[in-house]
Amino acid sequence: MDAIFAIDRAKDFDTFRAAARNFEVPSQNLIYADTEGHIGYQSPGKIPQRAKGDGTLPAPGWDSSYQWKGYIPFEKLPYEYDPERGYIVTANQAVIDPKGYSDLLTKDWGYGSRSQRINDLIESKTKDGGKISPDDMRTMQTDNRSEIATLLNPLLLKIDIADPYVREAQKLLEGWDYTQEPDSAAAAYFNAVWRNVSSSPSATSCPRRCAPRATASTCARPTPPARSTSRTSSSASAASATPTRRSRTAATAGTRSSARSSSRRRASGGPPRHPHRPGHRDP
Repeated sequence: MDAIFAIDRAKDFDTFRAAARNFEVPSQNLIYADTEGHIGYQSPGKIPQRAKGDGTLPAPGWDSSYQWKGYIPFEKLPYEYDPERGYIVTANQAVIDPKGYSDLLTKDWGYGSRSQRINDLIESKTKDGGKISPDDMRTMQTDNRSEIATLLNPLLLKIDIADPYVREAQKLLEGWDYTQEPDSAAAAYFNAVWRNVSSSPSATSCPRRCAPRATASTCARPTPPARSTSRTSSSASAASATPTRRSRTAATAGTRSSARSSSRRRASGGPPRHPHRPGHRDP
């Protein structure tokens, strides 16, 4: 709680990051915006550096070779400040390139479908110099289109189904617009299928087959921000989106660990080519 109170009292990005340093558990996606039009991102948390193993499976407690070596230094955790693209998206997507980042943050990334959808919505509004209004942000926050469905649904419709009962359910997907309204039978059926597909033993290959386009959000080490005494707006839970001056937008739709984006200086290998990662199911 001390970290949250300190974040609320932050006066600039430096003090925001200083407060985030004490945000140890659980690791979150923290976004920043101030009245001067600056935006930023920080991934906090005490993430262990393991001598052996990656934490995805139980380790033999009697074997000292599995002991932790310490924690990833805060300075190495992903963050970003004023990216050139003018916005930051956080939706549990992979935020670093595992091949270029020296430490393991997690293997439980989202597939990248939600972040891709947010990027597409923002880019559709900002192309040709357009700006995003508060109403636009409200629409994005309540958007319920399934990007995974746009990739998987055409494949599901190609399956030749003999069982008339299952075929009747399959017909629900014909002409579906991929929105997930509470009364949508197609959405309910698709998500039931997706839950079974994503939990099957072959699910690890699904992200490669159904990968969305690479998103713009990845980790970077930014140019140190100029000092500011302006009031700040920050979020430690996801669901906040703050339009600021200069058409900069901080947008988020998720809460779980790790970080984002590529700004003026790339670090740790730059943006991931495939933000799609096995792990968190993200329809």
